[in-house]
Amino acid sequence: MKVIVDAFGGDNAPLEVIRGAAQAVEAYGHDIVLTGDEAQIRKVAADNGISLHKMDIIHAPDVIGMDDEPRSILKEHKECSMAEGLRQLAAGNGDAFVTAGSTGAMIMGSTFIVKRIKGVSRAALAPLMPSNKGPFMLIDSGANVDCRPEMLLQFAKMGSLYMQSVMGRDVSVGLINIGVEDCKGGALQHEAFALLKDSGLNFVGNAVYPPVTQGVASVAQYALIPWLLGTCANVAEARSALARVVIDGTPFAPELPCAQLHWLVADRSGCIVVESTADGLHVYDDPAGVLTNNPPFPQQLAALRSYTRLSPSQPPADFCGVPVTLDSRGMGALGLPGDLSSPSRFVRAAFVRANASAAQTEDASVSQFFHILTSVEQQRGCCELDDGQYEITLYSSCCNADRGIYYYTTYDNRQITGVKLHAADLDSAQLTAYPLADTQQIRWEN
Repeated sequence: MKVIVDAFGGDNAPLEVIRGAAQAVEAYGHDIVLTGDEAQIRKVAADNGISLHKMDIIHAPDVIGMDDEPRSILKEHKECSMAEGLRQLAAGNGDAFVTAGSTGAMIMGSTFIVKRIKGVSRAALAPLMPSNKGPFMLIDSGANVDCRPEMLLQFAKMGSLYMQSVMGRDVSVGLINIGVEDCKGGALQHEAFALLKDSGLNFVGNAVYPPVTQGVASVAQYALIPWLLGTCANVAEARSALARVVIDGTPFAPELPCAQLHWLVADRSGCIVVESTADGLHVYDDPAGVLTNNPPFPQQLAALRSYTRLSPSQPPADFCGVPVTLDSRGMGALGLPGDLSSPSRFVRAAFVRANASAAQTEDASVSQFFHILTSVEQQRGCCELDDGQYEITLYSSCCNADRGIYYYTTYDNRQITGVKLHAADLDSAQLTAYPLADTQQIRWEN
């Protein structure tokens, strides 16, 4: 790697800059290009016994000071050491440029000499800050006084790419604000929040500052599914992402209480259950591949031990050596729960899922999937709520993640509806919505 260094940028230059460059050569073996007054650089190095091994010098007679106008780097101080270093970078004569000089001049020179990446509106300062979870990036940290919401989105994208590609980190994005709630902040924060939430980045919301020992971002319970879908490609990534967050009780709207939820996350490799309880966030492996509302998942899984003799096959026509008559098919599953309680529906769903089979076509698999769910659905009138209403299965759905096809049925429309997600404009900044097919569709023969 060849690093271009402004030898006259910052305090105690050029001595401390030359000394640091020599240490970098010794520690990392990089080639260094120093820009600045060549005679002075060589004299300072000789006077202080500093080797200029693996260092080239490009003469630049001028220096831009901290009190100079930043834009003067383009005209009055265009021959300064900083400007020359930026020109060398723009010409491809180095891999990086380092300066400890005027920040404003560096941003101005970078923008107009090196130029910005196509599509990037503003350059940003992005220092790496220490934490107990490893370094994090603070972007932008002073390059821009006034920003528009789309600029904050660009900063988030640039920072995410750097932390993932260069630092090799799993990336999450937080918005510095005066509080964690979506409604906090001014117009800039509100608009930036909306853009970040729909950006596909691993955006965890407005970051707050608990004690450093906590170091964990939070996700609202209603936002967990879109957050996981927007940031994780598989169950392994979801498990890793969940290890870094807590699920908070932020309501979807002030008039709506938080739903008591737990989640099933699955791909072709397996599935996990996510539960947030009084003693923290738990992620469980789910070998059964199903989940119902209550009780907590470990109790649901433990209940299966009472049904280990269930079978899709007929049992022997024998009771302890006494011949018996089997009056019906399906007696291998005698004792399979059929009531509408969550624990019973878990057992029933686990049994049906484990034994249901289908032809190896998508249509057959989708059809069988909805048959499995039908075995545990709630019919209106069978499970009365306190207010005289009834619990029902509002909708059932599944998705082919490989092809991006979402299938669903609703309580009032048993016909399967499919949405080809990849047919939508996935790069659009606008949300794509399709009307819910909620009226029963009947295929008439005559």
